[in-house]
Amino acid sequence: MLVTVNKRCTSSVTSSYLKACSVTLAAALLASCHRAPDRLVGSFSVSDPAVSKQLVAGFYASENGYRWTGPTFTVALPARNSDTPRRAELTLSLYLPPNEIEQLGPVTITATGSEYQFGKATYDKAGAHDFTVEIPDEAVSCTNVLPVTFSLDKYMHPSNGDARQLGVVVNRISLRK
Repeated sequence: MLVTVNKRCTSSVTSSYLKACSVTLAAALLASCHRAPDRLVGSFSVSDPAVSKQLVAGFYASENGYRWTGPTFTVALPARNSDTPRRAELTLSLYLPPNEIEQLGPVTITATGSEYQFGKATYDKAGAHDFTVEIPDEAVSCTNVLPVTFSLDKYMHPSNGDARQLGVVVNRISLRK
C-alpha cells in the first residue's frame, strides 16, 4: 500500500486528525498481515482460474483445458502438511504435438527446485505423457511453498504469425505426498 501526503495540505490538518488516520492505517496494515494466505492446491488442472496464481511463470493463456508453456516454466506447490518425513511424487501431464517432435527430435524436460534437480526425462514420441519425478523430503521439509521450475532443451521458435516460444502443452500438475 502506498500512502502519499500533499505537503501544502498538511498545515490545515489538525494533529488529532493525523493521529486518527495513523491509527486507522496501522490497523489496516496489521489486519492485512494476519490475513490467511491463499491456499495452494497440490493437484489441479492448469486451465482452472482458481489456481492461476500457482502458475508462477512461463505459461500462456488457457486454451480448451490446457496451456502451452514456454521453454522454461515455474509452478508453486504446497510443500508440507505434516512433520512425518516422506517423499513426494510430482507429475506433470503433458502433450507433445507430432509436428514438434518432427521438427525438433527428442525433447528433454528437467525439473529443478531452489537447491535440487528432481529429475529429467526425454521424449522422442508425440502424444500424451506423464513426466513424474520424486521430490526428496529435504526439498520440502523447511518450507510451505515448493517452487518447481521445468526447463526444456528444445522448443519451437515463433512462426506462422505466432510470436510465442512454444515448449509443451500441459493440462494437469499433481504433487502427491
